[in-house]
Amino acid sequence: MFRRRHIRSLPLLTSWLARHRGLAKAKGRRAMTRDEDVDQRSEGTLETRGCDPRAWAEVADDLHRAAGLLWDQIGASVDSPERRRWLVSVGKIAMMLEGCALEMLAKAVYVSQHPDSVQGGRGCGPPQGHDLPILLQLIRFPLGTSVETDLIARLAAFVAWAGRYPIPKAKRTRDVVELAPGTHVSTGDRDLVAHLFDRLSLAVPEP
Repeated sequence: MFRRRHIRSLPLLTSWLARHRGLAKAKGRRAMTRDEDVDQRSEGTLETRGCDPRAWAEVADDLHRAAGLLWDQIGASVDSPERRRWLVSVGKIAMMLEGCALEMLAKAVYVSQHPDSVQGGRGCGPPQGHDLPILLQLIRFPLGTSVETDLIARLAAFVAWAGRYPIPKAKRTRDVVELAPGTHVSTGDRDLVAHLFDRLSLAVPEP
């Protein structure tokens, strides 16, 4: 049955291609294939969303809520040993998600300041990669205390590797057991991130 439907659709596709090529030839340009036509329309949609700060902020909210589910699981632990086990095993994933959330918020601000940073449906501005401290400098977002500065450095490390790999990518060939400095998680990190998230959210322009 699939083959019959497929064969039946071929004349329609052939007719569409012939009509499209005929129009293109009459206008003196190369005929666009169906895939190219779809890609062009998709590119326009991606560029529209990429230039919209709220689209970046929505992804940030999703990541922040996902991290909240993990923090809730850690907080629901009955005793201290169990809570510590959850914090060690799941806390790094929560921190990675929180780092990504703050990165999306910072990029929302950056896009609002530099609309030309998204072209052809792709980002072409300076904030490449996951260097959160540099991204915050680019949008001129002030870190109020040394605690926030330390938090941002640790979140950047969790996004770059500590939330995904046992060791940094550049040192995978070494026998490294302990976490590198700056990649620890504490029970107070959730509140610190939440405060910073709320503060950075205010920098995202309203539609």
